[in-house]
Amino acid sequence: MEENEKNNIESESDIELASRLARIGAFIIDSLIIYIPIIVLTLFFTSIGNDIYIIFVLMQTTIYLLYFSILEGSDYQATLGKKLLGMKVCDENFERISMKTAINRTLCKLIPYAVVVVLFNENNQGLHDRICKTLVVKA
Repeated sequence: MEENEKNNIESESDIELASRLARIGAFIIDSLIIYIPIIVLTLFFTSIGNDIYIIFVLMQTTIYLLYFSILEGSDYQATLGKKLLGMKVCDENFERISMKTAINRTLCKLIPYAVVVVLFNENNQGLHDRICKTLVVKA
């Protein structure tokens, strides 16, 4: 490892978990980014007919999965909401998560109430974090 890389690595004591409030804020921002356009388009497609609506529901799920998985599994390690509020997703060793982990983490968010678990544990982890062994930390 080069000397520059050694200097950029933080020790565990320098890493701080993202607060519950910050995570809720990022969730709201991401929801606005994703769901306002989806709601508008859903209302439009619903007025056209049921067959198109079913196809659009599948598109909604795809957009959701792509948004979270690609952004959190990328070098950014964060959705736009998390990035704006100074957070990133990492594994329990404080390293960047793989794309596979990002996809699994996003799929686990589809479990009812998975995200709400953030409010009730000491590491501010949702069920999706616990299952995939990830953390959301201050960037």
